[in-house]
Amino acid sequence: MRNSGTDEFQRRALLLAGVRAMAVALAGSVSTPSRLFATEQMSAFDGLEQRLAGAVEAYDSQGNHRTATAADNGSAEWLVRQTRQLGAQPSVESFPLSRIDPLSCHLRVAGRRIEGVPLFDGMFTGAEGVHGTLGVLGSDADIVLVETEPFTLIEPRKELGGPVAEARRGPHKGVVILTRGSRPGLFLLNAPSFNAPFGPPALQISSAESEWLRARAQERAEVSLVAQVERTSTQAINVTARIAGSDPGLAPLVITTPRSGWWECKRARRRPRLLARDDTHVGRSCTGTRLPVCRV
Repeated sequence: MRNSGTDEFQRRALLLAGVRAMAVALAGSVSTPSRLFATEQMSAFDGLEQRLAGAVEAYDSQGNHRTATAADNGSAEWLVRQTRQLGAQPSVESFPLSRIDPLSCHLRVAGRRIEGVPLFDGMFTGAEGVHGTLGVLGSDADIVLVETEPFTLIEPRKELGGPVAEARRGPHKGVVILTRGSRPGLFLLNAPSFNAPFGPPALQISSAESEWLRARAQERAEVSLVAQVERTSTQAINVTARIAGSDPGLAPLVITTPRSGWWECKRARRRPRLLARDDTHVGRSCTGTRLPVCRV
């Protein structure tokens, strides 16, 4: 697993360093008569830095931001208060959600039990799981072993293609996915087909197990794959706000960013999305992958 605390520290340090760099660049680029203005700007940046740090700390302290959970609902209430303090009038949109709650999700192979996380847009098993031989992709094994491609911002969803996509389209009883990231650990795949799940049960396993599981696949070892979950019918929440522009004749500009996610995302954030029109589909048809923080 990733060291979440270290990741958050590095992320915050990078953010604050960027703000400071902007201030320094501004101060160095102005002429002498404008130095007073630059000083005032740097002071404003310092204030922004403190506000950003405070928001990160407040969000982090709320717990695991999993969609349609108590922490998620508390986060929505916090965002409503923050929006009002900024002078906008927020609205709360609730919508039905069938939340997936993992129960028992693991592999049993060669006397070991290895915990994992199922793909949230795949099929699942009962408590007994599925059983058979473990092999590499392209073999006639009952359960196949594949590895993801490392995620990159330049090629979004690359990790969902290649061997993973091929295995999910195959005739196998199950798929074991070794997740690869910048270092060994469990780097979960997104769930773009949350509303239309497909393929055999698939279990994501830490890449720290790669070498050992590849050896078991070469041996065609017997394996049991369990991806047991339950579905909870509940309500999820979006928070929206509208701010009037100077030209009401123009089409609205929509800024949206996730506030919660389908799995553990206490510190995970994505870049905001800019949309030219109202994006009412985001909270409904893509519930499994993202929910907007606030639409303006």
